[in-house]
Amino acid sequence: MNYLIGIALLLLFVSGDSFIVPSIAKDVEKYNPTDMQKRQEVLNLNKDRLEFAEKEHIANMHDVTWDNTLESKIKTMTCDERTSPGPDYVVFVHLRYAPPPMDRMTNPRSHPLQTKIACATLATKCEDERAICLMGPKNTEPEPSDFKNGSPGTQCSSLNGVSGLCVGGGVDVKPKEGGEAVSSASMPMALLSLVLGLIMA
Repeated sequence: MNYLIGIALLLLFVSGDSFIVPSIAKDVEKYNPTDMQKRQEVLNLNKDRLEFAEKEHIANMHDVTWDNTLESKIKTMTCDERTSPGPDYVVFVHLRYAPPPMDRMTNPRSHPLQTKIACATLATKCEDERAICLMGPKNTEPEPSDFKNGSPGTQCSSLNGVSGLCVGGGVDVKPKEGGEAVSSASMPMALLSLVLGLIMA
């Protein structure tokens, strides 16, 4: 009788294992995104950044674009490098593995001046094989002074915050006395940028 119970328990254990192992394998599956996935990653992140900017009244939140140089960097990183920031980027576990940050105002992913991102799996086999993301050009947690208060898109480095997110540059400017954003771009260039944006939308 004990012999039969032992066999039953062994079969149950093996059967359970067969369901657990694929799940683990899926978690560490190599992540080399297609162009479609890259666009979706950026779209989701910018949507999240805009919602955060609207909620917290952040006037200089920048949109981010996929950066092929950062993607190439990930594929040549060592296991030690995956835990340390670089000269122009922060490193974090891919968003599908990471829990929501407790305090977004101090989270490097929420830095308003970040403008580029890339995510992938290291080519080197490490103990932790989860995909990571690099985001730059800022490589530190945001300081309170990095956040400019106001309506989203009103304190950009040029007149390019129509969507609520600043586009490119990562350099913010102080508003003039009336509270309006000061632009470093000329009016003709601003109008040209607006027209091009409408055409490509």
